[in-house]
Amino acid sequence: MGVVFRVPEELSFHRTIDVEPNPSGCGPNCIDGEEARWALGTLASGESRTITINASVLPGVLAGTLISTPIRVTSDDVIDNVSVTKVVAVNNSPLSQLAMRASKDPVVPGESLVYQFTIGNIAATALNNLELRTALPAGITVDSISDGGSQDSSTDEIVWAISSLDVGNTVQREVSITVAGDAIAGEILTARAELRHDGGVALDASAEQAVTVVASTFPIVVDISATPDPVAAGDRLLYAITVSNTSAVPINTVGVIFRVPEELSFHRTIDVEPDPSGCGPNCIDGEEARWALGTLASGESRTITINANVLPGVLSGTLISAPIRVTSPDVTDNVSRINITAVSN
Repeated sequence: MGVVFRVPEELSFHRTIDVEPNPSGCGPNCIDGEEARWALGTLASGESRTITINASVLPGVLAGTLISTPIRVTSDDVIDNVSVTKVVAVNNSPLSQLAMRASKDPVVPGESLVYQFTIGNIAATALNNLELRTALPAGITVDSISDGGSQDSSTDEIVWAISSLDVGNTVQREVSITVAGDAIAGEILTARAELRHDGGVALDASAEQAVTVVASTFPIVVDISATPDPVAAGDRLLYAITVSNTSAVPINTVGVIFRVPEELSFHRTIDVEPDPSGCGPNCIDGEEARWALGTLASGESRTITINANVLPGVLSGTLISAPIRVTSPDVTDNVSRINITAVSN
């Protein structure tokens, strides 16, 4: 199986620093019109693979520009290619931020999870008449909706109306769901959230979260905490990432990847335990800190701590979104988690 990503003219990324796993076909800097390619080999029944690209939007791209990215998936075992296009709008003067995370990924049929949404006001004035809408994947059951949200009977979207959000403030909303009992291993459950408010553009912010389905209880459990939350610019933010093997057999070649958010930096050997590879001596925006944990015995846990600096000048209301990925060739999927921490100065 192969994947081809054609780089739009508005983007660029480094083949080894910004992409996991590393592609062929372009680089070291992948630019306009070049193709990044991945040979994924064989996908077993119910197996999923995830590719992440932390691309830079080029300076000077005009507000309102639509970044259109074509992706093609090929295999000799199917009768046609899969071609999809992702379109993202450019907003150079955002007034708000929206972040979204799922409490579990992957999930098994019949399992419950929570989607959490965080909105931050980074404008110079209060935001009024906010509306947060979330389109959930098909085949799920909504168990509960926080803070007076409701389900639109015509679209099935979850809707929250927020009258006002003060300067530098953040607010969270949640919806709990249960995955269908007949969900198929390898199925991708995609949820999308959209935020609108007075004084902004037609769509002020959007976020997506993809969760994959696996056939049986996943053997790797990942817990992430960040202290304090909220945190002030110029202060320290302490992450603790614990990876556990809950299965009855060892899991080999366990790896952890932490992509550094733009609001943070940390020293590879002074601020982190155990020391990572992949960045440093100062790990900064977009770089990947990597740990090779080796084998986790049955019931064994390992904890990584990162005592990061929040950069001076980060605005109140900013959402620090830190993606973490855990991999092993012994399991059928990666574990993808995001920690979201609000800044309050």
